[in-house]
Amino acid sequence: MYCKRCGGSKLQRSRKRTGWEEFLGVAGFVPVRCTECLDRKLRFILFNQRIKAEIVSAKPPQ
Repeated sequence: MYCKRCGGSKLQRSRKRTGWEEFLGVAGFVPVRCTECLDRKLRFILFNQRIKAEIVSAKPPQ
């Protein structure tokens, strides 16, 4: 997965802000934010699959 705005590959999950985003979360859409340009979009993730290499956690490994 990559950012459509800047082309960056480091995306992280963002928290759901509205009831509409909660509703879309049931359908498989999750909010993600680009760590490079801070653009925030809803992305469809099929069957709540984990994308380990492409969605990084907010905390860097120590």
